[in-house]
Amino acid sequence: MLSIVIVTYNSEDNIGECLKSIYENTNSIPYEIILVDNHSQDNTVGVVKREFPDVRVIRNYENKNFAYATNQAIKLAKGIFIMLLNPDTVLKNNTIEKLYSFLDERPDVGAVAPKLLNPDGSVQQSCRELPTPFNLFTEITGLSLITGRTSKWKLPQFNYEKTQEIDQPSASAFLIRGDLIRKIGGLDVKYPLYMNDIELCYQIKEKGFKIYYLKDGEIYHTRGSSTRLEKSKSILYWHFGMIRYLKEHYPRHPVIPFYTIILLCGMFYRTLLCKIKDLSKKQPLGLYAY
Repeated sequence: MLSIVIVTYNSEDNIGECLKSIYENTNSIPYEIILVDNHSQDNTVGVVKREFPDVRVIRNYENKNFAYATNQAIKLAKGIFIMLLNPDTVLKNNTIEKLYSFLDERPDVGAVAPKLLNPDGSVQQSCRELPTPFNLFTEITGLSLITGRTSKWKLPQFNYEKTQEIDQPSASAFLIRGDLIRKIGGLDVKYPLYMNDIELCYQIKEKGFKIYYLKDGEIYHTRGSSTRLEKSKSILYWHFGMIRYLKEHYPRHPVIPFYTIILLCGMFYRTLLCKIKDLSKKQPLGLYAY
């Protein structure tokens, strides 16, 4: 049994295609779909109930944030594996079944993620290392520009044509063992939007499990469209999330106060820039969210 968990917010334009692709590409394993709607202001819930009556819909009458809503679904999930799936994804070639088979055959693996494709079919850069003071140093200070190399954190040389172990793939499409995510406690609500996927990967590895990227599974993903916030608000969420993550996992590292100052300065600069350019409209923003 597989549980597919989807959290929506104003997803009327893409949830239909997402759900249709699940039904068309998942035929050999039993599954349930649990959709939590985070107080959409469009007709997301109406579309789902009308066109996909088998989907279990949990409707929040206020926006509980992504982590909280995901945990609502996890508590109800009956599957031995749980698929976290963004509403702006479209499955192809039986991807969930491939992920399921891989995880079922590898007891040492706690979670697996597929290859993500942009709408034009190009490969999305969706795999990274977990953030550390060291691999963030070149990113924050700009040393990566001086050396001519991008931050190792972003894995610019990652081979997306090879199935391999990875620290942190995108959680836009992420299959995890049900007992494992329940033991972890679901997504950490201290990270309401950004960074909760990174924290989840950190906890998976802390529990002694591996995380894998599977090249054979492919899913189209419209990056950032599932996160429809004002750009300035997205910037605040991302920077505060990163500061919290660093302080929580590297509390005694001598450079953390320096990083905190730099991140705060960057946050205020980018927020101000958005205001000046009148970019603070409800449009998707791809910072570190997928």
